[in-house]
Amino acid sequence: MAKVSNQLKVVLFPGEITDMKMQVHQNQCLTIQEFSYCCERNRDEHGEPFGPTVSVIMQFTVRIVNVMDGKVFYERLNSLAPQPYTFLFNAAFNPVRQLTAYDDSMMVHGHIVDLSESYTNQPADGDTTNQVLISVQLLLSDITYQGNMSDLKLEMV
Repeated sequence: MAKVSNQLKVVLFPGEITDMKMQVHQNQCLTIQEFSYCCERNRDEHGEPFGPTVSVIMQFTVRIVNVMDGKVFYERLNSLAPQPYTFLFNAAFNPVRQLTAYDDSMMVHGHIVDLSESYTNQPADGDTTNQVLISVQLLLSDITYQGNMSDLKLEMV
């Protein structure tokens, strides 16, 4: 198993963060260990995209210390509507653990199609608690990239 780290590069908030005025506490965010997805569109002879974006499966793994933090995924497993998830890149929290800033974000909506758990007693850097890793496969319905330059939304068909 890969070494687990406490350095926050990407955190997951199981909901929508539309602006910095929202009060998001660090306890509401989960540490992303890894994530991957491949989004493709057909292109014409000039390189311009056309037609619908193909449905995409996103895979991500979150690290949790308290097993109850993972219940949000099990609750959403039976949902008929796509659920929101926000990935925050280089998130910063103040001393009272409130979200104060982040570089970029990616908001996705989708259906959970698979969950798996793995347990390890391998501590994170400087930590002595056991770790639970939850791997999630999400069938995406849309992706919204929110950055400093502009917002880009992709609809899946």
